[in-house]
Amino acid sequence: MSKPISFGKLDFKLVSSMDGPLGVPEPETPFRIAILGDFSGRENRGVSDSILEPGDRRPLFVDRDDLNEVLAKLGVEIHLPIGDNAGASISIPFSELDGFHPDKIYEELEVFRSLRETRRKLDDPGTFAATAAEMG
Repeated sequence: MSKPISFGKLDFKLVSSMDGPLGVPEPETPFRIAILGDFSGRENRGVSDSILEPGDRRPLFVDRDDLNEVLAKLGVEIHLPIGDNAGASISIPFSELDGFHPDKIYEELEVFRSLRETRRKLDDPGTFAATAAEMG
């Protein structure tokens, strides 16, 4: 018979109604979340990852202090198609959590460069008239 799986000490209380006061965790109690899954997108593209079986994969421990280092180490990026052209796409790398913010994406991507320059010219009173005339 195989050994039972142990997850350490589980402290829980079975409640059959919500009438009583709800407990508040102690301030020093850590908040932990386990996220399990293959977020690589390979399966959706029909690319199978047969290098490691699910049971052979090891968890990746991340905390708030090293999240940016883990993102940089993993080389997280997304590839998005541009327009109707099936061959044209853009690659967006994410090496820090702030990189997911829309403002950061706008600032970093080359595809928005002309829009950034136009906005800068429109914000400047000296170049506003000429830029507005160019736009029609």
